Amino acid sequence: MNLIQSFLTKNPCYTCGRTITPTGLMLHSVGCPQPSAAVFVKNWNRADYDRACVHAFIDGNTGDVHQS
Repeated sequence: MNLIQSFLTKNPCYTCGRTITPTGLMLHSVGCPQPSAAVFVKNWNRADYDRACVHAFIDGNTGDVHQS
């Protein structure tokens, strides 16, 4: 497993400047095939993506963790 820092610096959850304290961890499948977790990182790192935030994406093909 590799830990890859892929901070979503353009996502509104990052740019709003709030400090949060995580209280748990939830893992789930998104239910659709993707070539890699990097696809999710790229799609979520946009100023207009204001639907959700996550702490990480786990690549099901390689086991790499993209910390977001």
